[in-house]
Amino acid sequence: MLHLTVKIGQTVEIPGVGTIVLKEKSGRCAHLAFDVKADQEVKLLPLPGAGRELLQVK
Repeated sequence: MLHLTVKIGQTVEIPGVGTIVLKEKSGRCAHLAFDVKADQEVKLLPLPGAGRELLQVK
């Protein structure tokens, strides 16, 4: 796994896929802009353990 330290306004280029720009960061959240091909699939994966609590709510 690759870990990067990125400053606001910096762009990460993934050849053949597109670019990701760090637009804003605050605390533990980052706002990203993705410039990818129209047919490129992008998914936001759930946090580990997220959703288990929702399944137990009655």
